[in-house]
Amino acid sequence: MIRTILKGLIGKRLVDLFRAIRKLFNKVIWHGSNARCDICSSNIRKWCFYGSLDKKNRVCPVCYSFGRQRFIWYCIEKNIIQLKSSHKILHIAPEISLSKKIKSIVLDDYYITGDLNEKDVDLKLDITHIEQNDEIYDLIICLHVLEHVPNDKKALSELCRVLKPGGFLVLQVPLSNNVTTYEDSSVTTSESRKRLYGQSDHLRLYGNDLGLKIESHGFHVTLLEPTKVASQEEFDYFALDLPQSSNILYDSESKIFYCKKL
Repeated sequence: MIRTILKGLIGKRLVDLFRAIRKLFNKVIWHGSNARCDICSSNIRKWCFYGSLDKKNRVCPVCYSFGRQRFIWYCIEKNIIQLKSSHKILHIAPEISLSKKIKSIVLDDYYITGDLNEKDVDLKLDITHIEQNDEIYDLIICLHVLEHVPNDKKALSELCRVLKPGGFLVLQVPLSNNVTTYEDSSVTTSESRKRLYGQSDHLRLYGNDLGLKIESHGFHVTLLEPTKVASQEEFDYFALDLPQSSNILYDSESKIFYCKKL
């Protein structure tokens, strides 16, 4: 929202120029050898922290990527998630740093961004009612969106509908270690949602039953876990998820549900 307002006030080119200068400045100031961001290829001396201290989400001080985005790119670089230049991709609520990396691979006309509220995207898009034809995308990227959607069953159905047979959905949500997802329609205040779901604008706290829920909509699901896909050294060096010392309702922001449409 803030970047959209800024672009409206001073223009996209000036905003992009400011970001480029800021990125170069931060790359110099934060240079070191203790960690590395695989998205902006910066060697840094330490991570920044975002959010509450009990969460300890480690953010790149150069490109502002989160661990969940770095894990997505890690899987793309390792060809665990296949990304081809000829893939037609829908990226929902695109993250700036990750979006630029994907654009560097995919043909311009094949990469489509969508969001319900932001204006700096290709499509105004409600994932519970996607105004697109059936079976047109090879890959859909939907990261930390589903927990904000009132009707997540309808959203999963729509995402499956617009995917080609054999296409993939890359899905992330804040994930707890609970056996089942917790959702209560009587929970309506920001304070109670933060206490029960971990964030004031979340509508549920997903548990280990999410994979089965996704599969019921016509997918085969593979769960990609940072601590199993990457070595412990890589996990720490790239900060691919919340640290194990994080004290919050969910234990992972980065686990990927890699969902193939049957």
